[in-house]
Amino acid sequence: MRNAMILISVAGLLGVAASMLIAPFIIRVMTRIKAGQPILKYLEHHGQKNGTPTMGGLIFIIPAAVVPLCLGYGRLSFIAVLATLGYGTIGFLDDYTKVRYKRNEGLKPYQKIIGQLGIAVIISFFAYKNEWIGDSVKLPFSQSELSLGVFYIPFSIFMFLAVTNSANLADGLDGLSGGVGFVSMTVLLIGAILYCVEATRYGMTGLAAELYALCIFAAAYAGSLLGFLWNNSHPAR
Repeated sequence: MRNAMILISVAGLLGVAASMLIAPFIIRVMTRIKAGQPILKYLEHHGQKNGTPTMGGLIFIIPAAVVPLCLGYGRLSFIAVLATLGYGTIGFLDDYTKVRYKRNEGLKPYQKIIGQLGIAVIISFFAYKNEWIGDSVKLPFSQSELSLGVFYIPFSIFMFLAVTNSANLADGLDGLSGGVGFVSMTVLLIGAILYCVEATRYGMTGLAAELYALCIFAAAYAGSLLGFLWNNSHPAR
């Protein structure tokens, strides 16, 4: 387990380093092509943010996807990377639309929902059929599990839509969305490590390997968000 923790730590450090290395390049490119964030007219106290380069998600999405694929991945972490790229693509298209048409409104709400829903449906079906996930959810602060049966699918879809839109609502203030994301991913990393240790203890080597790969993904993602926050904390660049 010691070697595993070392590699997980390396994934986090690589995430930080990679995001900080590519950040100046992305900021320079976005500034050069004038890909600034238009601000709603009625938000006068946010006026100083007008023109701040957008599409900053590239700074952490690229390392979060590349580092796990380089250090080792399983089926679950590969799906996690695909989900990251899928939702990242929706965010990119939303920002591109804002820049292209010089308006605060990007994609239409129904366009976002269609994209978010499509990704959520695919991943939820995968999780429902996956031998390591299935239709059960653990109840907080207990050792009990609740089997949802086929209702796991709509439950999972709802969770995807809730989390992605909560992140979207948190976006806009310097460091808020990135900070919340870093804390959330760090908690997920700790949970994955604990479950990995438990699976190893009970001889569930297949599950342990999948959870270990998820640990690498979560560490790389948390690290890349930390590097992103270096440039996104107030005043955001």
